[in-house]
Parts: sequence; structure tokens; C-alpha cells
Amino acid sequence: MNVLLIGPSGVGRTTFLCLALAALGDHRFPVRVTAARSETGRWVRYVTREIRERGTYPARGGPDVVLDLLLTADNAGRWRFRCQDFSGAVLREPGTAQAASFDRALASADGLLLFADATELLDARRTPRNINDIVAALLRAATYRAGRPTAAAVVVTKTDAVDLTRPQVTAQLLEPFRSLVASARRDPSIQLRTSFAAVGPQPVGFAGPLLWVLTLGLLSRARELSRALRVPAAAPPYHAARQAEWAELIALNELQPLLVERLVELADEHPLIRAVHTHATTIRSPL
Repeated sequence: MNVLLIGPSGVGRTTFLCLALAALGDHRFPVRVTAARSETGRWVRYVTREIRERGTYPARGGPDVVLDLLLTADNAGRWRFRCQDFSGAVLREPGTAQAASFDRALASADGLLLFADATELLDARRTPRNINDIVAALLRAATYRAGRPTAAAVVVTKTDAVDLTRPQVTAQLLEPFRSLVASARRDPSIQLRTSFAAVGPQPVGFAGPLLWVLTLGLLSRARELSRALRVPAAAPPYHAARQAEWAELIALNELQPLLVERLVELADEHPLIRAVHTHATTIRSPL
């Protein structure tokens, strides 16, 4: 399973990943998301500690990041996935190896996280960097993905620096994504949600978007397995060949209520953040 992150340099993609993993790796919960490699886990803990204790954020314009992660659930198995991070500047570099890598990642992604800086979206003197290009790229991708299920989340970062209690502010923050929201409402294969992330004294809005796209990606996998396993068995060996798929489907159905419960808990972490989610899909059982 692959999740693609894209947004302007300095928007907070690395901060988002580290704070999301710090929240989702909490062993008090039955569903956890952790780094697959110990050195990645150490890096995440270091960055998170620097943010929380010193207010020091990752360097602006750092290298793109690829993280191999694990989603683990008590008594329901584990699933590997990869987060691949791109700066929106890649869209201004057609023909380069990085642009080709982005196109491949976009075509095959199971989940998408699109980032924008709240302070830039509200600054009338500045055009939000790359946002129009990114939205256009995602809309084009929907045409050649040929109905492939896509879980997407728009994450507006740095909202602790703006006044979300004013309706005109939230409307202005979401205006650049109107066409994307409209496309999701027309196309049932696109499941879209918007979210606001704030660091502040207590980080909020980080874990939910990542777990959202993972949840819908795993439910899509469960639907694929369910359809495949409805084919009648022609002979006993067929059952043996399908044993692993049956086991995975059973595990995914045991995992589903745990994921939904954790998403509800995360939505309740901040009433205002919950209130401004504008377009979220009801999660249904694959069976």
C-alpha cells in the first residue's frame, strides 16, 4: 500500500509525518502505526522531541522522504505501507527523473495527502505556492486512474496562526480546493476529507488524516478480496491456494471496527477541528 504526500516546500510535511507517527504509535491503543525500520523510528522520535521540547522544526526545503511503515492491530495482524513525500516544486520540473517518479507514484498511490499553509492561503499579497498546480495534477490523475479507489485528504497546516472561529477564514482556506471537492462528490471512487492541523501547546489534526487514508485503503483491499473469493471453488486445491487471502480478509474485517473506533477518538480530540471537516465518506463494511 502506498501513500503519497505533496505540498509546497516549508508547508510542514515532515513535521506532519513525525507528529502523526508519534500519536499513532501510542501503545495504549489497539491500532498503531510505527516505522518499519529502527533507524526511521529513532529519526521520528528525534524530530518529534525537537518540535515539542525546543520548538525546532525540520529544515525548510529538506530532501523528499520515503518511509516504510507498519500498521499493527492487537490480535488482527500487521500491514506494511510506504509514505512517499514530494515537494510541489516537482510539478515545475517536467522531464526530470523526479517528475517521472512523482507521476509513477501518483498513478499507483492508494492514498493521497495534499498540504497547504494556512498563513499563505490567507495572505492576499501572495499566491499560494504550487497549490493550483497540485490540485490540477490530482484532477488529471483521476482521469487516468480509471476509477481506481482513491482516499485523499487535504491538510491545511499552521492553523494555530489563524483564527478558525471566523467562518470567512475557514471558507477562504478551503477555496483553492473547491474543484477537488466537487470532483470527489461526482466521482464515487474518490473519498475526500479536509482537515486542519495545528501544533500549538498540544498538536491536533495530524494523526487523523493519515489514519483516514490508511483505513480506506485497507477497506478497498478487503473489497477486492471479497469479490475474488466469491468465485466458486472448482476443486479442493483452489481452497488451499486461497487460504492466505481468506486469512487476510478475516483479519481485515477484525481490524475494521478498531480503525473506525480510533478515527472517532481522533475526531473528538478538538471540537473545532472536527467541525470544519467538510466532506468525509461514511465507512462501510466491505462484506
